[in-house]
Amino acid sequence: RKDEAKEGIEEISDILEKALDDLRHISRTMNTEIIKKGGLKKSIEMQVGYIQRGGKFNIQLNVNGEPLSLNETKEIILFRIIQEAVNNIIRHAAATDVCISLCYQKNFLKLQIQDNGKGFNLNEQISGPNHIGGIYNMRHRAKLIEAEFQMESEIGKGTNITVTTLY
Repeated sequence: RKDEAKEGIEEISDILEKALDDLRHISRTMNTEIIKKGGLKKSIEMQVGYIQRGGKFNIQLNVNGEPLSLNETKEIILFRIIQEAVNNIIRHAAATDVCISLCYQKNFLKLQIQDNGKGFNLNEQISGPNHIGGIYNMRHRAKLIEAEFQMESEIGKGTNITVTTLY
């Protein structure tokens, strides 16, 4: 009887894991289509609107300069970095305010994601047992598009991520 229950729980767990994988895949596909059709700015606006409707965070998008299109791959990767950062803020930061900024300059785009969360010791995060996670993913993605990635965090003062990429 115990074995049957354990098997049932494992089966349900497998089904849920598969469903979550499918949902992630659908979400990535939809976001990619939105970026292809509407561009990075529009995609971020939609994400911000979705989070605002949740009511738990004061989140905003600031855009400075004249929005220029980057190549599709860069826009998709920048959007993934934003998703990773916001997901980390939601899960770990205990933040109330989140600000995403796009600053369009003559030759480059500067993306910033800031929060007023609890912050953390960056050196411990990078060298600790959980270092293969969000920070690694964001750094790796930035490197794929030859973007500069910077992250600053201070306990009690939140986190600031800056990604700078050429057009």
